[in-house]
Amino acid sequence: MRSLLASILVAGLLLATGCSHGGDPPAVADPTRTPATSPSIRTGPVAPALPAAARRPTKAGAIAFAKYYWAVANYAMASLDTQRLTTLATAECGQCAGAANWIRDVRQAGGRIVGGASHILSAEASLLHGTRSRWLVELRSREDRSHVVGAGPRLDRTYPEARATDLMVLIFADSGWKVASWKSR
Repeated sequence: MRSLLASILVAGLLLATGCSHGGDPPAVADPTRTPATSPSIRTGPVAPALPAAARRPTKAGAIAFAKYYWAVANYAMASLDTQRLTTLATAECGQCAGAANWIRDVRQAGGRIVGGASHILSAEASLLHGTRSRWLVELRSREDRSHVVGAGPRLDRTYPEARATDLMVLIFADSGWKVASWKSR
């Protein structure tokens, strides 16, 4: 009923507009034609933005950066794009490189990762003794169940939902925060 009333109202307005100017009625777009340019609709994972707090060399900055690192890790798993993830760690962080390489291996094998996002439950940070720019951040998280599919027998696997505690050593330098080391307990 409502759509019928709306149609009658629109038709009345079109007739009134066409008649009041004495010219031809306004052109109506052909509903069967596709516009030459259609709006770009982004689908799929979206890379997280670095929060302002993660730009500061403070305790709050270290925690914000550690959370950001995990948001980028979630993005990397969902998109199989490790470019941003690798820029957030030093060359010495073996576990960081290992995680990025694993994601890259899945992508190169033609697979995908379904699920597996980490959800930070708590975060604590402390300045490492005798330093001004090295922080130890302890993160507790819940990791969703995940599946690697389509990557072949070497990589295809199901990982159960889990709780994790990660210890990250972060350093702050001219270019901002970097993960210097990461260890899971």
